[in-house]
Amino acid sequence: MMTRRDLNELRALSREIQLTEREITRLDRMKNKSRPAALEKCEKLKAAMSERVERLISERARREEYIDTIPDSITRQAFILRYAYGLPWRDVAARIGNSYTPDAARMMCKNYISKHM
Repeated sequence: MMTRRDLNELRALSREIQLTEREITRLDRMKNKSRPAALEKCEKLKAAMSERVERLISERARREEYIDTIPDSITRQAFILRYAYGLPWRDVAARIGNSYTPDAARMMCKNYISKHM
């Protein structure tokens, strides 16, 4: 089951994946300068971070798969623009066209979620 809250986390998950991957890269650079005891700690930390990235990717994929199952192209585009790109409803409406107002775009998504939860 997908909730609006789950969808709203889509961008945050992507950012967290990027941040964690950058931290893993930083740890890789540090290991050349570390002492043996610190090196072991860095490796454990890196392994934990890699597991977190995998978990986050799975969560993001679950949300993206939900959006991919939306049969109507306009509705799917609205979901992508709002939840994946984080655009305000005003911009979502402008990009999907067909004279949608921000409220109409928002209600289209809200109604879809209500019907398919």
